Parts: sequence; structure tokens; C-alpha cells
Amino acid sequence: MTTDIQATAKAALSAGLSAIPIEPGGKKPALSEWKQFQQQAMQPADVDRLFRNGCNIGVICGAVSGGLECLDVDAPDLLPAFRDTLESVNPALRHRLNVWQETCSGGYHLLYRVNGETGGNRPLAKTAPYKDENGKVRQDVLFETRAEGGYFLLAPSRAVRGHRQNTDGLPCPYTLHGELDAIPTITEAERDLIHSIARSFDESGHQEQEQRQQCAPRPSG
Repeated sequence: MTTDIQATAKAALSAGLSAIPIEPGGKKPALSEWKQFQQQAMQPADVDRLFRNGCNIGVICGAVSGGLECLDVDAPDLLPAFRDTLESVNPALRHRLNVWQETCSGGYHLLYRVNGETGGNRPLAKTAPYKDENGKVRQDVLFETRAEGGYFLLAPSRAVRGHRQNTDGLPCPYTLHGELDAIPTITEAERDLIHSIARSFDESGHQEQEQRQQCAPRPSG
């Protein structure tokens, strides 16, 4: 009998996405040799054998999945402002980003493919440094990308994390909006616009420092 996870894995492969099994209730790959699927997706015939025992499902980003990138929004209250800003600058792009997920931690994943280089995983915006209850200085990520070399959990995966954890301690599900075979493909310039808007929410000064380093004159010779 085919499970929902197995059916989703086959649908992901059919949509040109490289899928991998993830440990039940968690976020770590269930296969020690999973990195081979960063180069080439598994065959559909392997799904029933590898996706079993209540595992979750992950999707690998980057070239192996057709230039797939995931914008991970870890601060859900910022998503409306992000979308409003994108709407004001490029309304067509805003409405093309119609495949997205609600995550187990209450955040969001915006899914799109890039017609060009995807780059690697990178934080785009963080909170200002603060001290937690133990006096340790911390920063939280607000926006980050999952791109070449990265992966994310795909619905109907379930994980225990954050304020969406059930009161009984059971894992909470991811929820997908839109179809996997309808993930939009955008240009590098449109991807850069998405990144730029996400960076505008940075509170840490990290992005300003990075830009100064990139623009600083370098000695010749």
C-alpha cells in the first residue's frame, strides 16, 4: 500500500525535484549516502524501498531540482510586509510566487526555480543581538535561503519544533499550498529582488557590513 509520503515523493520526482527520506519526526536525512541525490535524483522505482517506516520527505535544492530555491521565512509576522513590498515593486512577480508552505514552526517556505545560478544557502536577515534567559548573546534568523547543497522538509512531513507543537507533544505537519509541478521559474534579477527585499528586514547590521566589505577598495599588485 502506497503511503502519502511515498505518493508525494513520486510526485516530486515527476515534477523534476530530487527527493530524499528524512528521519521520522525530525529533519535529518534517513540515509547516510543521501548526498548522492544532490547530483542525480533517485529513480521512482526506489521510492517504495527508501521511503518507509514513517519517514518524512525532503527536497534537495539547486541544479539537481531544476534550479530550485526556497526562501525560508522564520518570522511569520514579517511575511505580509515582505509580500506588500514585493507587490509595490513587482506585482507580477508577487502573484507568481503561488507555491508555498506553512512550516511546523509557524514560518513559511516560498518556492521558486531560478533560470541561472542559485548560489548556496545564506542568511538574508537576522535580529539584533540579544541575551537569552541564560545570559547568552543570540541572534535569530528572520529570512534565509535553501539553495545549492541545501534541502527542506516537504508536506505532509511532520516535525516537533516551535510554538506549533501539539499540546500532546506530537509532531505538527507542514502544509503545502499550490502544486509541485507549478513551481514558477524566475530570472536571476527577480531572485536578486526577492533577496534584496528580505535583506531590508535585517536588524543586525550584518548586511551593511557585508556590503561595505564588498565595496571596499582592494590593493593592486
